[in-house]
This record gives sequence, C-alpha cells and structure tokens, in this order.
Amino acid sequence: MPPASSVPCAPNRVTHLLALLFFSIPAPSVVPTCPGSPIFSSDPDPVHSLLYQRSPNAFGQSLALRCPHYIEESGHCGVWRHRESTCATWFCKFVRGAVGMRFWQVVRQLLHAVEESLAQWCVQELDMGTAALQLLFPPPKHPSTKSFDGNQLDGVADRQRYTAIWGNWTGREREFFKASASLVNPLTWDDVRAICGPEIQIFELLTQEAYSSLLSTDLPPVLQVHSFKAAYTGPGYSYISAYNSFDTLKLPKTLLDVLHYFDGRPTGEVLRSIEAEKNLKLSQSLLRKLVDFGILSAVGEG
Repeated sequence: MPPASSVPCAPNRVTHLLALLFFSIPAPSVVPTCPGSPIFSSDPDPVHSLLYQRSPNAFGQSLALRCPHYIEESGHCGVWRHRESTCATWFCKFVRGAVGMRFWQVVRQLLHAVEESLAQWCVQELDMGTAALQLLFPPPKHPSTKSFDGNQLDGVADRQRYTAIWGNWTGREREFFKASASLVNPLTWDDVRAICGPEIQIFELLTQEAYSSLLSTDLPPVLQVHSFKAAYTGPGYSYISAYNSFDTLKLPKTLLDVLHYFDGRPTGEVLRSIEAEKNLKLSQSLLRKLVDFGILSAVGEG
C-alpha cells in the first residue's frame, strides 16, 4: 500500500461527490452561474439513473446510456481529472486477472466510502441549514416507490427547490465548493479514518488484504477446474474466459485436454500424473496464471 500520510486527489473526488449531491454536473469548475439553467438539478439525471439500473449491461453500448460527462467533439471525458472511485478503478482487463480485479473492487469500495463520508462531513461542517439537510438527506425509500416530477424528467430546474437545497449557501455556490476543498486539503489519512468511522477502517483492512494477495504468488495445495467458456476456438487453441468476458486467455488444446486432471487431488500428485501420462510438464507460473484468471481454483472456492 502507498504511504497513508495523505489522501491523494481527495479534494477533487470530494468536490465531485458534492457536485453530484447538488447537481448533475461534475465539478465546481463548471458550475453555471445562472440558477435557472436546466443543468441545475438536486439529483443526478433520474431517467439516466433508472435506465442504468434496469439495463446495466447496455452501458457503453447504448447511446441512451452514454455517460453525461462524455465530450462528443473530442471523444474525451469531461471530468477525467476529477473522476470519482468508479471510473478511477474500472478496467477492461487486470494484471493478475481475477486477483487484480478483486483488488480494484476493494479499492473502489474504500474510495467510494471515503468520498461519500467526506462529502457529508463538508456539508455538516459548512452549515447548510436544517431545512436544506432535510432535503439533501431524506429517509431512504425503496427503489420501487421512488417517483419523479415533470421537471426532473425534463431536466429543468425547480428554482424554489434549488434555493431550499442550497440553504445558507444560496448564491455562494462556488465558494461552497472552495470551502469544502479547503476543509479536505489538509487532512491526513488518520484524520480521514477518524472522520469516516469504523466502516472505512474495515474497508482499509480489506484493501490491505487484497493488496497482499495481489503480491503473493503462492499456489493452493489442492486445485480444481472452475467453470469457463470458450470465446473463440481456432486450430489447436481456444480463447478462454472465466472471471471476465473482456479478459480472455489463449490456451493450446494440449493444455485444455489435461485440465480435467485437476479433480481435487493434491496439486503435486496431479502434476506428476500429467507428466507421466501426457509427457507434459506444467510450470508453477502457468498454474498461477490459470488460478489468477479463474480457470483453476482452490477446492471449496466459488
């Protein structure tokens, strides 16, 4: 783990979360000055959110689910420098396969919890006013009971609600974001842990454990074949996917034909059987890669 003396980029990430709390915009640098602008909304785009929840696999394929921060003219991300935990930790492929994916998933869990907790802390410290807090943090509702009004569906601001949500900071929105960054800038990791509470401390331990697993090259003493799919088969080889359909391994048929030997017997015994019966010697590094990519797994795992 990197030194925990500070929180890299915390102000950017926290102000992004604060922006999302009040608007459907990325960061304070792009806050419009006109409170009547349609971009002002107390909630992220409800239509986009609803579509994403109901069809997550269509993200990245459907224009209706295109990220609102995508800049069509350049093909770039409009909030790259301020991107939050999801975008900062998402990759199509991972070093060490499923082991790497789990590490980044745990890092995202930690960063997301820190972002949300610090954003809420800023709101509390900067005295929005009780009425504003009631609007910003309403009692949770079951997703099926949520409803949207016409303004929300059309992306048009409700000026009265906008003023109520900003509370004591109405008309000083830019200053609010700057004040939030000033609060977060000097924080050390120990400060963050104290502010964010036991949940962050739990996620920190899980992140350290996932990082240790990422560095370890130990093999389980007993291996079994895990379920996998052949994404493409050619002459003498196949592209195999197990943990992630985006990340395939090209495996020769000679290797695929001996995977069934891994049937729950000790790994050393299996390797000796393969070498004796098939005249094929499998290296420790190859086995480690098959485990990393979810083609082989320890007995009792998933």
